[in-house]
Amino acid sequence: RSVDMLAELGVRSINPGLVEAADADAEKRQAEEFAAFADYAGRQGLDWTLTIPECGRRDFDKMVRASNVAIAHGAQRLDLMDSTSSLSPEAMKLFVRAYRAGLDRPVPLTMHHHDDFGMATAGTVAAVTAGASPDVALNGVSYRSGFAALEEVVLALDVLYGLDTGIRLDRLQWAADELARIMDLPIPPL
Repeated sequence: RSVDMLAELGVRSINPGLVEAADADAEKRQAEEFAAFADYAGRQGLDWTLTIPECGRRDFDKMVRASNVAIAHGAQRLDLMDSTSSLSPEAMKLFVRAYRAGLDRPVPLTMHHHDDFGMATAGTVAAVTAGASPDVALNGVSYRSGFAALEEVVLALDVLYGLDTGIRLDRLQWAADELARIMDLPIPPL
């Protein structure tokens, strides 16, 4: 029903989430349901990406198997979420590299890293240098603890790593100030 409703609205890409299967039987059912979902979504003309929350706290091998099932059935991208900042910057690099190495074929990856411990920018930069694309927000604005700030990640990648993100650095301060004004959330003075 959700696929039909979204297709009728003109949506062309959807992103279901992946919960961790409790046991081998649940993992088998999940794989079968992914196949049926992907087939049906494809017939409706929809592309899809897979969202994997709590990626740092899951059974790694199960997650990789489920990701490969999703890839085999047409997932266009895998969106990893370190929802509670469980991965340090060092662990993030190891995680992204090991995860990518376990995939049956390369697909784009994104990493969404919350700022529970004040390390979202560092974790996101580590993920990018290991081969994932960043999921960021201007001024780090998000629910709960926020997540990696666009302006911090872009500047770190540019200044520290020499990576051109395509973002206009001369407009970042204006954008941050404008969002702070609109949301009435001041930018920290330091």
